[in-house]
Amino acid sequence: MLMSLYEFKDMQNMLKESSKTHNVELVQHIQTNGTHFTQDYITFFKENGIRVGISFDGSYGAIRTNQDLVLKNFDVLNCKGMSYGTICVITKQNMQHMHSIYEEMVNKKIPIRFNNYIRIGIPATDEKFLPDFEETVRVYCSLFDHWLDDSQCMVPVDPFYSMLSLILYKLSNICTYSSCLTSWVALDAEGNLTSCNRAIPKEYSYGNIFDYEDIDEVYISEGYRKLIEGATERRRKCKNTCIYFDYCRGGCNATAIAEGRLEDNGGFSCKFFFEVFSYFLNVVDQMILLGNEPKNPSINELWRKLRR
Repeated sequence: MLMSLYEFKDMQNMLKESSKTHNVELVQHIQTNGTHFTQDYITFFKENGIRVGISFDGSYGAIRTNQDLVLKNFDVLNCKGMSYGTICVITKQNMQHMHSIYEEMVNKKIPIRFNNYIRIGIPATDEKFLPDFEETVRVYCSLFDHWLDDSQCMVPVDPFYSMLSLILYKLSNICTYSSCLTSWVALDAEGNLTSCNRAIPKEYSYGNIFDYEDIDEVYISEGYRKLIEGATERRRKCKNTCIYFDYCRGGCNATAIAEGRLEDNGGFSCKFFFEVFSYFLNVVDQMILLGNEPKNPSINELWRKLRR
């Protein structure tokens, strides 16, 4: 939140006017660390339907500062009736507190998504933050079991909900397990275009927005061609070698790039998906076989579809 509220309001007026002129739907999200919220910002976001996501790594073992302040701001958001969610990055520092973070968010009825730390290619930093693989798998599997039977959970918790949807119906509600290449275009502050808002090397850039008269032209750019070719090669390998390709669909392009190269899988995230998904799938299959149902009310509707 580096812009003043006045600048936010000015930008909002321009976006609304532009969306009316071009007859497009305007959907806005903001991702923040939640430390600079004020009553005025919250009122502005709520009045304009701006969806808020907050990065929160837990009260213990967090790599971000001011987490106590963020917790207080959660209470302010709740009092205002603001709808929002949280993203928690799991690192070596907070891995052991994952259950506590889950309970903290569920008790406050705040949706949460757990994301694993992704390698950034700086050895010292990766060594400091990348969690132990086997421990990561163990904690996620343990929490999945608890989540299924948590009768107090009234909010979405990912990646569990998304993976359960994959297991039951092979449906993905996140871009990680579906192709994003013809659905998304990311625009940075300098007008550069890429496939998403994560770190994408320049060789896969679509160019600059001022290079085009029509947005469809980005799909004939050199960067898009290279991205499609590399992603297609990776997915072909995955399809030929992995029993879970129909579920993960080759995974995320940005993650593959960060953990090796676009054309290959087999990094931390790929192996992690294979291990936890195998466990989740076995648990769910056993529940269905025995006629058991989860106690978690937040997945009732998803589970009921099996009986229709």
